[in-house]
Order: sequence, then C-alpha cells, then structure tokens
Amino acid sequence: MFVFDADTQIEQVGDFRYRCELGAHYNIGKVPNGGYQMSVVTKAVAAAVEHARPLVITGYFMNRTHAGPVFIDVEPLNSSRTTSTAMARLIQDDVETARFLTTFIDLASGNDALDHVEGAPPIDFGRTDLMRLPTIDGVTPVILEQFHMDMDPALARAFMGQPGDTATIQGLLRFADGREPDIWCLPLVADAWPPAWFMLRGPTSWVPTLEMTVQMRAEPAPGPLSCKFTSRFATRGYLEEDGEVWDSEGRLVALSRQTARVLR
Repeated sequence: MFVFDADTQIEQVGDFRYRCELGAHYNIGKVPNGGYQMSVVTKAVAAAVEHARPLVITGYFMNRTHAGPVFIDVEPLNSSRTTSTAMARLIQDDVETARFLTTFIDLASGNDALDHVEGAPPIDFGRTDLMRLPTIDGVTPVILEQFHMDMDPALARAFMGQPGDTATIQGLLRFADGREPDIWCLPLVADAWPPAWFMLRGPTSWVPTLEMTVQMRAEPAPGPLSCKFTSRFATRGYLEEDGEVWDSEGRLVALSRQTARVLR
C-alpha cells in the first residue's frame, strides 16, 4: 500500500463519526500538514454524503493537530439533485482542532459545454533543466521526503541563500513511492510545496496555515503534476497564497487559496 493510502484510511465508528490514524509522513515539525488533514476529512465526508465527487473544501485550523488517532464528525447540511454539502470537525483528545465545510457533486452533473480555461501548465512536462528541490538534514520537513519536486533552477537557488524578487514557486511534483495522483490527494498537493514566500525571503520562517480552500476541478491523469503557487500580498505578517495544479494531459485539476501567518 502506498504511504498516502495507508495514512488516509478511515473507519466508521459511529453515526457520521469516523476514525483515522494520522501518520507522521506529512509532518511539518510535529504538525501534520493542513492539506493532508483536508484529504483525510474529504474521504470521511465522502463516506457520509449522497454524492461521490469532492468539489470544494474549506478548512479553518484552530488548534495544533499531531500524528496519532483523530475522529472526524460529519454533519450533512443539505442535499439536492446534484450536490451535497456537509460540515466536518476534526477532533483529537476531545479538542476540536479544525473545522471544514465541503461540497460534493454528482459525477454525471458536469456540463462540458461550459468549459473555459485561460492558462496552461506553468512548467512544461518535457523540460530537462529542472532541479530537484534541495534538502537540508535536520531542517527540511519530513513531508518533502514523500515527493519528488523539480523546480526551475532560478527558484531552487532561493533555498541556497539566493532568494529572488517575487513570491512564486512552481515545478513538477510526483509521489516519491510511485503513487499516481487522484482527486483525493489534491488537497495535500495544494499544500505540500514550501511556501511561495520563501522564494522572496528564503526559508527563514514558519508559515502556518490559518484557513485554506481547495477546489477539485477534475480527476488527474497519471503522471507528474505541474504546480504554481504565488503570494502577492503580505500585510502585518499575514499573507495569501494562490495555487493551481495541472495534470500531465494539460488539464487544470485543482485551484487553492490559503491565508497564512509568517512567524520568525
């Protein structure tokens, strides 16, 4: 079993209550990555609502979660012919650590005639000059060991003391263990890259997520994902980060936006 699948297994333990053993493979320090938590919650909600395909999930991270057992309490809010909406709470040691609002859709409810996409994968899948994201023993978060991240050399230099003049990070991503992407991993992918802020200031701070939304637009095709994340505004120590994820067939598969705090 691939790491992601093992670490996102859920079991139903009550009416609309699910349990998961959060692994440490997606930790940043001692805290499981917020996107990883969202992927777990998305699987739990899928087991509780009528419609099968996640469309959007928004999470608010209120207290630190740690690797170990958690419960996900799902509250279905509304179900129509094509959508289901639900709220979910992540509970650990009887403390609510995060809350989520989700919308799921019917797989057959889309309208291809309304497709309109302005943009393209930010990194060409055929590039041969990309550089593997550098790691630093004892410093690099363990989450980065779960992926192969290949970046433009100019951006990779920000991790070696040469930050640039814009807060943008982009590159190709694969699971290190060979797992192919699917719709369930997209929240994790949207939060797996180092903060775009590092491209401007270097990896000298901790940037915890306060709130995050991920829109899952399509089931990704096998192969690497082309990703881009940008922070355009930072005010009084808080910033936004906008992301886009494209699959190997050139389709937009996810969009994200998060609010984060910059801590020294």
